[in-house]
Amino acid sequence: MHKRRISIIIEWLEEEGPLSTREVYDLWLDRYPKKCPTMYELANMLSRTKLIEKHTFATNERTTFNNRSFGSKWTGHTVWRLKEEVL
Repeated sequence: MHKRRISIIIEWLEEEGPLSTREVYDLWLDRYPKKCPTMYELANMLSRTKLIEKHTFATNERTTFNNRSFGSKWTGHTVWRLKEEVL
């Protein structure tokens, strides 16, 4: 199943270009909700695949909501892309 998941992600990266971890996760939820990996599994798969590299690294950015509500949202996801072959 791991190889099948990676091949699906590679197809998405070829079609859409660089995607963040959250965007890949959202594509999984939209297209294959019953087979969707967790965010941690997804990030682990992407980081260990030799055909995929980090385009931009994760940041520790958090956005706060308006002044009346409490809490914040983490927005610093890693952006992934296909490795370019150098000949």
